[in-house]
Amino acid sequence: MSSMPLEEGQAKYQLDRDSAADSNVSLKENSTEASAITPTVGVTSGIGIVMGTLLSVEIFLFPGNVWQLTGSIGMSFIMWIIGAAINVFGGLSYTELAIMIPQSGADMAYLNHFYRHPRQMLGYLYAWMLIIIAIPASMAAQLTAFGQYIMYAAVGAEVYSEEKFVTYEWISRGIGAVGLAAILALNVASMTWVNRVHTALATLKVLIMLFIIVVGIVAVAGGLDVPDPGNWKEPFAGTSTNLYAHAQAFLRVNWALTGWIALNLIISEVKRPERTIPVSILLSLAIATALVLLLNAAYSFVVPAEIAFAAQELIAGSFGTIALGSKVGQVLVPVLLAVVGFGTASINFFSSSRVLHESARLKYTPGARYLSLVHAGSNTPRRSLVVLTMLTVIILVAPPPGRVFSFFIELSSFPMYVFNLLVLLGLVTYRLTKPNKPGQFRAWLLAPIIYILSCIFVIICIFLPPEQAAEGEIESSAPYYLPPILSIFITLVGLLFWHVYVIHSGSWRAALRLRPADRQT
Repeated sequence: MSSMPLEEGQAKYQLDRDSAADSNVSLKENSTEASAITPTVGVTSGIGIVMGTLLSVEIFLFPGNVWQLTGSIGMSFIMWIIGAAINVFGGLSYTELAIMIPQSGADMAYLNHFYRHPRQMLGYLYAWMLIIIAIPASMAAQLTAFGQYIMYAAVGAEVYSEEKFVTYEWISRGIGAVGLAAILALNVASMTWVNRVHTALATLKVLIMLFIIVVGIVAVAGGLDVPDPGNWKEPFAGTSTNLYAHAQAFLRVNWALTGWIALNLIISEVKRPERTIPVSILLSLAIATALVLLLNAAYSFVVPAEIAFAAQELIAGSFGTIALGSKVGQVLVPVLLAVVGFGTASINFFSSSRVLHESARLKYTPGARYLSLVHAGSNTPRRSLVVLTMLTVIILVAPPPGRVFSFFIELSSFPMYVFNLLVLLGLVTYRLTKPNKPGQFRAWLLAPIIYILSCIFVIICIFLPPEQAAEGEIESSAPYYLPPILSIFITLVGLLFWHVYVIHSGSWRAALRLRPADRQT
């Protein structure tokens, strides 16, 4: 499960220590209010929230990656369908969790509920991983895509040519950094304008997706002068047999379809969650899966496989060039996708800065007093915005040249699978050892088990060696196992900070002495 971009307001939570006796991490919105929040999110608004999270820029980019990794258009369709089915099981499992542990904050709350010893350790490591790895890496991926599509509009398919790929990739990262500066300025300046921009871009995403689908249908119907790429003559020809490739493909499908977690983050605001959450998840996944399959079909009706494999996340640019010509399609579609990438990164930045801000309010971070302040004029946590910008810039420029977009996706996604696995193992153990409460929503027991097996598949297969790259195929210069190893290492570094900021309440002096008398119990 990815660190998906969250819609506005989904990450405003804080620790309610008075009600944390059972799980230590009851999360509650609006710290100035003593009374409970009145639930306002029904099925319609629930679908809107989940769909707003699902329809991110990755929906437009991942079809090219998944197609290239699976090796055939037929297998890529099957991968999307399997991913949708598994996400239904995951969504139903998390519905049970949301009703069993009705605390906003999702995995952080669930980890601390199921794993109470050592105190808050897994919940803290989850928050640490989000702030240090998952959020900056996911933003770096979105900003890189933003830069790549700007470059595609300028130079066309040359952007992924073997000779100039590294140069253009560094330029794309630079453009992404400029985009990040613009996002920072927007979020610092005015919440009103942030909301307006995000609302406009959410509408634009749907319109662009429908535009691409319609163009694809017109092309296959003969309304455009586009040669048949022949992708459906033998739809399974060239299917990869490499487990690493299929694990990477599933990782991207799962990233694109896990927007259902959004409702778990705001469970205190959901009306009748036992009905609202499963209905919202099932309908949203059905709509999103139908749209992404239509989008895949549109790409496959226009773009030959060899061009799609070279373009990967830039497949929408190739689609525009082939379908609409080099003067219109090469510029129009990439610019629109760049705008969508900018908007996705901005929404991610907005919500993620609140995660850092609230973690500081919990005194989970160094400089907590500094990071927890909110600027009165703009009503934004400016210091958290600046720190998140710095972390994102580090992740953006640090990796070696190559397929850096894929590097960021893998770095961000892998630790999420580990924590999802731990959460659902806790749920299954609870189901097998605790009696059923009458009237409580319970998912089919196989639902969390199937999702657990999918997590294990990805975690194991991502360490298997990939196939040797085809001649002319551009690869990252980093070892294939670097993203998961790096994410594990950085997450484990969080143990030191957990020891200081949870066990010793932020006192490095007490933590380094390691005297029993200094420890809190």
